Amino acid sequence: MKKIIVIPQGEQYAKYVEIGLLIDQSYAITLGEEHVHLVKVKPTTQADIYIAEQPYSFITIAVGTYGIQDLPILLKKLKRMSGYALLTKYHHVEDDYFNLAE
Repeated sequence: MKKIIVIPQGEQYAKYVEIGLLIDQSYAITLGEEHVHLVKVKPTTQADIYIAEQPYSFITIAVGTYGIQDLPILLKKLKRMSGYALLTKYHHVEDDYFNLAE
């Protein structure tokens, strides 16, 4: 996994630039202020800078303060988890986010 910068689409979101790790050519796991996001990305003309494919494509997968070193651990947990467990145990419907840290 390579360390990257992800820029949200839309000028109004430009201040929410996040650092993260590129999982594959289409997805990254990133650090928000107090969230970890899974986001679909596309490359830019600059090597380590990617842009979110859609303005609202950041999916919160963990709540809390994390460092870049924590991202591979959360990603490993996400990859091991069944879709059923993700939706029934870790999804907070009322707030529309997932929290794998629970």
